[in-house]
Amino acid sequence: LPKGWTNVDTPYVHTRDRSGFVVVNPERRFDRPVGWMIAGVVGTRREFIDGLEVSIAGPVEFEVRRNDALAFLNLVAPEMRQAFGELPSKLLIVSAGDPMWRGGLSGPRSLFLHADRPLISENGSSTLVHELVHVVTRVRGTEGDDWIAEGTAEFYSITLLNRAGLLSDARRDRAFEWMRNHGRKVRTLTGVRSWGPQTARAVTLLRELDGEIRQRTNGRRSLDDVMQRLIALREVSREDLEGIVEELTGRPSEVLDTPLLR
Repeated sequence: LPKGWTNVDTPYVHTRDRSGFVVVNPERRFDRPVGWMIAGVVGTRREFIDGLEVSIAGPVEFEVRRNDALAFLNLVAPEMRQAFGELPSKLLIVSAGDPMWRGGLSGPRSLFLHADRPLISENGSSTLVHELVHVVTRVRGTEGDDWIAEGTAEFYSITLLNRAGLLSDARRDRAFEWMRNHGRKVRTLTGVRSWGPQTARAVTLLRELDGEIRQRTNGRRSLDDVMQRLIALREVSREDLEGIVEELTGRPSEVLDTPLLR
């Protein structure tokens, strides 16, 4: 490292002598590193959580809540594994203050979160968990179906908090009610890029879909089972979603038969 720099980190695990990183990407012909990276005068906290190496790093001049985020992930990561299956071998969370983007942005096995973003927002959702869902599932919608990726990420940003004991049932229900109200004027979910009220409307639809699946299967199946199949596809459409739900429940979904998707 240049003189004065204290650390460098990537979404990849270190080599045994810690002189570099192991970059293996079978999806590409050339193993080039991708995702968020950080180097410089950096403060870092690392921990293994449920088999996942977590590294939270940010410039030392910013008040990055590294230990708070680690404590948060100690509760959320096991629930993510239960819902989605396998987690990546390593997760890098990069954080900094202004003038960086005042939100969250996910990348392969990594994400950026602005240092001022709360771990849990006042509406009961979580930017951190939303971006973590993107990182872990890597689901993206085909043209016109971005609502699937954004809606599931926001749905699970509430659901996983509740399962982890970070959000009571009452606050979970209020969070979903906030989403219902925020998206009440939306008439279609299709579009190039899902935006705030549209994503909120997608959350309401997905909660109804989860309820339909549970009711039809007497609680044996849920949206978790749908997500695990979507993860295997990676790039998904509403037709994929409809087919998976029909496969799990034995008949077409009434929830997905809606003008919102036409």
